[in-house]
Amino acid sequence: MLESASLTDWLQYISKKHTQKIAMELERVALVAKRLKLLSFKVPIVHVAGTNGKGTCTHALGAIYHQAGYKVGRLISPHLHLVNERICIDEKMISDADLVAALVEIEAARQATPLTYFEFLTLAALWLFREMQVDVILLEVGLGGRLDATNIVQSTVGVITSIGLDHQDWLGDTVQAIAKEKAGIVKSGMRGLVMGDIQAADVVIEFCRKEQVPCFRLGHDFSWPVPPSPYLASNLACALQAVDLLQDCLPVSAQDISKGLACLEVPGRLVWRHLPQLTLVDVAHNVDSVRVLAETLQPHIEGKQCVAIFAMLKRKDCHQVLAVMRDLVDFWLLPLLPDADTYAPENIGQILSEMDIHSHQCFANMEGALEVINSGVFQDAVVVVFGSFRTVSALDKALLAMEGVE
Repeated sequence: MLESASLTDWLQYISKKHTQKIAMELERVALVAKRLKLLSFKVPIVHVAGTNGKGTCTHALGAIYHQAGYKVGRLISPHLHLVNERICIDEKMISDADLVAALVEIEAARQATPLTYFEFLTLAALWLFREMQVDVILLEVGLGGRLDATNIVQSTVGVITSIGLDHQDWLGDTVQAIAKEKAGIVKSGMRGLVMGDIQAADVVIEFCRKEQVPCFRLGHDFSWPVPPSPYLASNLACALQAVDLLQDCLPVSAQDISKGLACLEVPGRLVWRHLPQLTLVDVAHNVDSVRVLAETLQPHIEGKQCVAIFAMLKRKDCHQVLAVMRDLVDFWLLPLLPDADTYAPENIGQILSEMDIHSHQCFANMEGALEVINSGVFQDAVVVVFGSFRTVSALDKALLAMEGVE
């Protein structure tokens, strides 16, 4: 039956194996991992948490270690287009066949234990990393840290890139509460915990003290000498400090680091394109990440009109995000995304109107917004597309559809 099913069938199946989309506890996933002998690894594991920047840090680590000749296993979330993107080995996303093979094993070991979609994929990544004998494992936290499924294994080095308000429904409504959840990746026996220049650092430092884990804080214990931008500098500096902590078992040269970072690409994060207008695309979806987007955008819109294509998830703080961008954007294009969890364009339009911003237009889909961009009305403008991973994914799909590519 499922052994011969397609990956699409499997993904539909695992999405229904738990009554909750998110279930923050470790007992169930750890039990299945124990049956699969996935709780202990002989290779170094870097565990990366953070409100923003963890994806950049994880990709940077992968690029460096790949350049140095190591076989790298990397787990990220979420994905832009294909679920396969979440699990990469040697900088290549896994095949449908490999993911299905992993899911078959997990389903057999699961027995009657319910698992969430994310838990299935976390176990699949760990199973594939073991089977394919990677040299180093990079785990990006999905949500929080303490009760995230990635936290079932003993990491060698931990990284917390940033701490800010996001996912308050699950992590708490203060920076201190969120810091406690992210600091939950700190475990006795780790070589060290690397911190960016984070809020509520004292909370994390106290966790490290209790677990007797050395703590390395950006600006205090390490730095980035030539920052290309404050945002990128912080995340790359964290990655390099993690590399330094593993130099004895995973040695890399200065040339490996230079070449690795030179080819670093983080899908969907501060990517410049031409639609044909100069366009900045970013998955930014909370206040802190949108501030970075605004800082990146600002120098490019001097004396020019700025048009935003914007859509975001309902559980995000739309008011504050729009407030960050209100003085930069001249016109808002608001497409409906094919997802019930997103704000309706009319609701975003109402929020903009309440902020005394009336230059906006709603669309039934992303294609409608792109047709306006292509009409010539904004031919000299700078375009910014942001709000969520789904927004960027919808943009890419719409562009392919408009080009006639299936």
